[in-house]
Amino acid sequence: MKTISLFFLVFFVSCSSVSEKVIQRMDDINERPSWASISKTMFLKDGRVYSVGLSESEASARISAASRIADNNARFEISRMITNESSFIFQNAEEGLDDGGQLSRFYGNELSKHVSHGVRQENRYWEKVRSFNQDGDEIYKLRLYSMVSIKESDLKKAITEALNKEKGLTPQMQKAIDNHITRQIEGLETK
Repeated sequence: MKTISLFFLVFFVSCSSVSEKVIQRMDDINERPSWASISKTMFLKDGRVYSVGLSESEASARISAASRIADNNARFEISRMITNESSFIFQNAEEGLDDGGQLSRFYGNELSKHVSHGVRQENRYWEKVRSFNQDGDEIYKLRLYSMVSIKESDLKKAITEALNKEKGLTPQMQKAIDNHITRQIEGLETK
């Protein structure tokens, strides 16, 4: 039993020494910008809602292609938040029980269309990383982070416009959605 325990201890210590290492950064900067993280993909700062997206590929991939993917992932985070929050409201309201989730998807899509017009590209950052695959072989990756933003007021306006487009919702339901999403936006931690 001690032999097995010793083996696992040596194995875990040796695995922990095999870590990733950044080998190149965009514009040869010294460190990754603080916003370039997926630990907190959305935050509110100075009246704008910010969203961060990531793309990861082989190091030889085109940076322009990885940029488009990361940009789309950042925009998707905003759309996903809106759709998830709409689903939450409809699941807890009588009007949403009989539609099988179609109403929340409809409003999520409508809101996303309105929101996409106000989204602004803020920053991008890439780095090339030396890492290891599951067999312990050395591999190289490209990580690209993208940050987009939208004015908090534009986001709220898009929500109102989308809700007013469909006359089938009761005024109480429209108000509940607007209030809930407003609280969620205001609840985003400031970065």
